[in-house]
Amino acid sequence: MVIRGKFMCKPGTQFMIRKEIFKRVNAAFAENGLEFARREVRVALPGKEADAELTEEDKAAIAAAASQAAQEQTALPGKDDR
Repeated sequence: MVIRGKFMCKPGTQFMIRKEIFKRVNAAFAENGLEFARREVRVALPGKEADAELTEEDKAAIAAAASQAAQEQTALPGKDDR
């Protein structure tokens, strides 16, 4: 779901207002039992059982995939630290 809003404000106050709007929307959702999705990275290794022992190579591949996903997430335009 994408929620968009449009507002006018004095220069320099837009970030504070955007943060307050996000906080109020989040509170309204929480009051009604709705939660925003959590950021999560899952890495699946084809041919590996869930309880299989991972090799150092497997661990390195997982770390690289998670690192790349995190970098891509922070590089998205319009993202701020909420």
